[in-house]
Amino acid sequence: MPRDSDAKTSETSSTRKTITRSEGGKSTSSSKDSSSDVGSKASGGDRNPPIVLDKKDVYESVIKHESEAAVAANIDLSAQEFLETSEEFQEVLQDIYNLKLSDNFDEEELEELKTEGLLLLNKLRHLNRISKLRLKLVKDDALNHRQDVDRNHLLLQNLLYEATHLKKQVEAVQEYKGQDEEIDLIPVDKFYQVAPLKISNPEVTKVNDHYLRVARLEHEFILRQELTNSCADLEKTKDAVAFNIESSRKKLDSIRPLLHAVLESTKPVQEFFGMNVWKEQKELQTSYLLPIPLYCLFIQSCAYKDSLKPDGFEFSAKICGDIEAAREYIEDVDEDEPEEDSDSDMECDVDDIDNADSGLSGRRKPRKGNTSRAEKTSPRRKLVQTHPLWVDWTLKISSGETVIITFSYACKLQVVTVKSKIEAGVFSDRIPSLLSQADSILTELYPGDNGMECPNPATFYHLRKADVEEFSELVGEVGRPYVWAQKVSGLSFPSIIKHMQDYACLKPMAKQQRPDVKYSSMKIEKTVQNIFERLRNQSMLWSQIKALEIRDIVIPSKTRPWFPKKFASIFVSWEYYSLSHIPSMLSRCLSRNKKFNISSELKEMVFKAVVERGRVKLHAFVIIGMNFPATPPVCLLVMEKDGVEYDSSNDFAIKEMEKEINYYTVRDFPQYPEYLLVLQIYRMMYNLDVVLETDNLIGETSGPAEFGRDKVFSSLRRGRNGRRPLLYGASGSETYVLHTVDIISGFFRCLIFLIFKSSGSSSLSSCISTYSRNYHCN
Repeated sequence: MPRDSDAKTSETSSTRKTITRSEGGKSTSSSKDSSSDVGSKASGGDRNPPIVLDKKDVYESVIKHESEAAVAANIDLSAQEFLETSEEFQEVLQDIYNLKLSDNFDEEELEELKTEGLLLLNKLRHLNRISKLRLKLVKDDALNHRQDVDRNHLLLQNLLYEATHLKKQVEAVQEYKGQDEEIDLIPVDKFYQVAPLKISNPEVTKVNDHYLRVARLEHEFILRQELTNSCADLEKTKDAVAFNIESSRKKLDSIRPLLHAVLESTKPVQEFFGMNVWKEQKELQTSYLLPIPLYCLFIQSCAYKDSLKPDGFEFSAKICGDIEAAREYIEDVDEDEPEEDSDSDMECDVDDIDNADSGLSGRRKPRKGNTSRAEKTSPRRKLVQTHPLWVDWTLKISSGETVIITFSYACKLQVVTVKSKIEAGVFSDRIPSLLSQADSILTELYPGDNGMECPNPATFYHLRKADVEEFSELVGEVGRPYVWAQKVSGLSFPSIIKHMQDYACLKPMAKQQRPDVKYSSMKIEKTVQNIFERLRNQSMLWSQIKALEIRDIVIPSKTRPWFPKKFASIFVSWEYYSLSHIPSMLSRCLSRNKKFNISSELKEMVFKAVVERGRVKLHAFVIIGMNFPATPPVCLLVMEKDGVEYDSSNDFAIKEMEKEINYYTVRDFPQYPEYLLVLQIYRMMYNLDVVLETDNLIGETSGPAEFGRDKVFSSLRRGRNGRRPLLYGASGSETYVLHTVDIISGFFRCLIFLIFKSSGSSSLSSCISTYSRNYHCN
């Protein structure tokens, strides 16, 4: 097989050589002919010089030729030609290879094969270039077509967007409602009645709704033109009237300084005749700056003062505070009025100032530099803010004691608060130092009104918002919002709902109420009378306390028959104790007597009186309320003897003494409230003498008999519990007897007991014994 292939190859090569040689001969002959032609032409002369081509022109012409060939070439034919040329080139390479493998080969034949291979290689390169150029042309053509497609697609998108926009515009136009639809036109029936025929044109408008609408609009336009002309005429008239008013105001302003000078010149005449026209005018002008409740209070107070007749006491009302701060406060409120929950309440704490120009006794002014911004805006500080102006009541009784009551308005809490101060008069030494700051003199002016709870139910919401548990925490800063203070200011609130949990429903109540002037006028007279009565009663109490402090005890002459002429007991001391420093002896006594309760909210005063006789000391703890003498003083007795304490829980005699002092003294001397406390001390002193002497006579006192008998007793003791004869002077004699009620009740109780005991009735005897125990307990 190899040999056959070699033979075939040799044959093929020999055949190709023959063809090549023949072609080469032809080419050689042709070349010779051409050369001979050229030579002949050259020899012929310089008429046809040789053509010299530039490399650039040759390159461009070749590129142009190949480009045209690439355009004109057929793809299928080019591919077929490329394959055939590749096969021929492969055969040439095989021949060269076989020729070189043979032992003897012809060099000329090898050169011819190489030349033939190079020609085929150039042809392949030519075909490759043409394919590349054609590929580039195809890509450029595809790119151009793609750009056209993109351009057309973008144009399509623009057209779709434009179509959508136009569709929306059409819909907007279709849905558009003209302004004429918002105009309130007169009804159609009335239009035909009032409109002229030229406008209404019933023949056309009743058939065509569009023309009816146009006619109605035209008629409305004519009416509005007439109204516009009328309005213009009225504006001109208003401007003329305003000009006249302004000119009159300027004239009045020019007259004001003259009137002011005239009033100033009449001040000495007013003072001479006791007229306060200038001062009243100033107060009236200032009263317009007060909040509405305080304004109502001030007006009613002035009216009551004018109608008051001198009856041993004086009453006056005046406005105090910073007028400029009040004006600024009104401006701030006007600016913040549209806001529902304004946080721009101004600072209302004010100090002592001397406002001589305004004629007011201002004692407070706003603090500007000492308070940080955070403190000003804190919820707690807003709760205690008060209006810059307040109203002072001054009440003075004939003995000289004066109480000043300050009414302030809490801006956030929407209530009127009260602070009081006692000023001594001529008899200043009668007022103990512990009562000089008696802020609680107004406590329980009406039953149950101690001023420790805010009457406005909306306060519960404000306290929760400011994180304050009880309103009593704010009383020291803002004052006491007594219910009677709200009434005299014309305010009325519903009762506080202590058990409510949902406080948000009360928020609308935080808006300021409108005071009722008639309601205020009905309450102010009784309130002032109650305050005067309270001041008189406190004055009587202070006189008695001062007398006990200096141990100068004096009782009325008409009460002398009810007391012995001399006492063996000695009144040693009288001391005051604050509720925060109650003596341990009183604490033990209160713990044993559960029915007694001292309330710090009512500002009860605790005093200690000490009475001695020999080695026995009687400590009397006197509890006095601010509503004296409506609530009389209560005495708790503790007798100290031989280092042992006796009180009503373990000694019936002490219980009888407390009953004698706290009950019978109040019952026997109701006409002497100004001496009630002294009378109780007197009765306590001689009751101690009776108890000690009777104990000595019946042998209950251990040790030597130091308490000798110097009194006459009807009986030493009576009954199962050993009641003592503690009543003196009952029958006009100097004998100490039992109370008649005790004797009669004890006699009948024993009589009934003996009767039913003999009859064997145990049920009634048990009832009588139960009654007896209840009687003694009460």
